[in-house]
Amino acid sequence: MLKQIELYLHFFKNFAFLSLIINSISTKLFFTYGFSIFIGIFWIKTISLALTFYFINEYKAKQYFYYYNFGISRLKLWGVCIFIDLMLLICFLIIANTFR
Repeated sequence: MLKQIELYLHFFKNFAFLSLIINSISTKLFFTYGFSIFIGIFWIKTISLALTFYFINEYKAKQYFYYYNFGISRLKLWGVCIFIDLMLLICFLIIANTFR
């Protein structure tokens, strides 16, 4: 179980920096404009995740065999990583709303 968590985090590192930049920009927009910008934040996050998915599938497709050998499917890998990413965004937005 601990090895699988480590593998998920290892895969998340592929796009963690980009994710933190997008989350920071989204948080700044939310802090400035409030809930009226939430739809825009949703679409920014959706488009950035789609582009990230495309580029990782395009340039790091052979990495999936490594995770598959540990029993982690591509769907499970992306599902967990997107969940982590969205939870980070929600935490950032909650913090921004608290200090608003």
